[in-house]
Amino acid sequence: MSQSFRYEARAPSGRIERGVLAATTRDDALARLHRRQLTPLSLKDAEHVRGGDRLSDKAARDLARSLAQLLRSGLSLTQALRFASEELSADAAAAATRMREVTEQGEPASQALASLDGAEARLLHGVFVAGESSGRLAEALEVAAEAFARAAEMRARIATALIYPAFVIAATIATLGCFLLLVVPTLAQAFEGVEDRLPASTQSLLALSAWLQANGLVLLAASGAVAALAIASDSVRAAAARIIDAVLASPASLEVAAPLEYANFARLAALSLDAGVPSATAFAAAAAGVRNGAIRAQLERAVAAIRVGETPSTALARLARPPRALMRLVLVGEETGRLAEALRNAGALLASDAEQRLQRLGAIAGPIVTLVLGGLVASVVMSLFLGLLALSDVAAA
Repeated sequence: MSQSFRYEARAPSGRIERGVLAATTRDDALARLHRRQLTPLSLKDAEHVRGGDRLSDKAARDLARSLAQLLRSGLSLTQALRFASEELSADAAAAATRMREVTEQGEPASQALASLDGAEARLLHGVFVAGESSGRLAEALEVAAEAFARAAEMRARIATALIYPAFVIAATIATLGCFLLLVVPTLAQAFEGVEDRLPASTQSLLALSAWLQANGLVLLAASGAVAALAIASDSVRAAAARIIDAVLASPASLEVAAPLEYANFARLAALSLDAGVPSATAFAAAAAGVRNGAIRAQLERAVAAIRVGETPSTALARLARPPRALMRLVLVGEETGRLAEALRNAGALLASDAEQRLQRLGAIAGPIVTLVLGGLVASVVMSLFLGLLALSDVAAA
């Protein structure tokens, strides 16, 4: 697995270069610098690096935005990558350095991104493929930066929408904990000797209360350790992000992610088509930028059908099953000969649809959580009262 090294080196012209270099070992990093005719002045382990083989969401967003701005200002790709490798954070700088090394050898920059893991790296790779195919890399990177910003905004809005449900959950758990640790043990004394005559729900409640009394401190310590690990561990945060992405793609969340994925696909395809790229190549480059693995696989099958002569609308409808809005506009674009414009409109429409779905999800999440927790509290109280009723029947007998 590669590591990241922050370096400072002197170029043959005397210019001092700084950046982050991805290499397997320190010796490998020094060899890479020498191959680039750079004289190392310092080489240190890059701080705050979380694995050189994965591109984080923030690093990908910063890299796309920075490169788009630099290319728009008139710099060449190599110059923009050199600046990014010196100025951006460690992860983004390491990716920029990899791409710069590849471009200096005459290869496309997208080749360097193909070796990185993660949905963000896949999207950025697809964006570079589309930009390189169309000759409009700056515009493609702006699409990527917008996609990353939308994804980050969606996660932030979900986190905001979950504040109230999280508070309700925490308050309910605290209330139930106090009830099981303080109230139930007191009432359990009244059930001594008749436990076998109590309802199954009451017996389970008493057993849970006894277990918490015996293991409550251990459970609390373990919960605190897990929370601390989640805060400190990047792999745990990355896993949580993947879980959120999976939830957003599920029917339970109104499939918020699908319209956003197809919106990015439509925009990238439109960008390539506008530049005169053949439709199969344009759709292939756009499909490579899709984050969701299942959707990407479906689109890749559709692209294979387009390559052998099928129309985009037929192939997409048969193999990918995209949203109806996208299909309608693709059909219109084929009939009018303005497919790129139709795809741009589809991208805007689907992004708006994702926004509306997210608003509806936030509106219904709070009431659903409240109802579920209310049912849980009611079941606990009902179990206790059923036990008291059973106790009164025993006393009467």
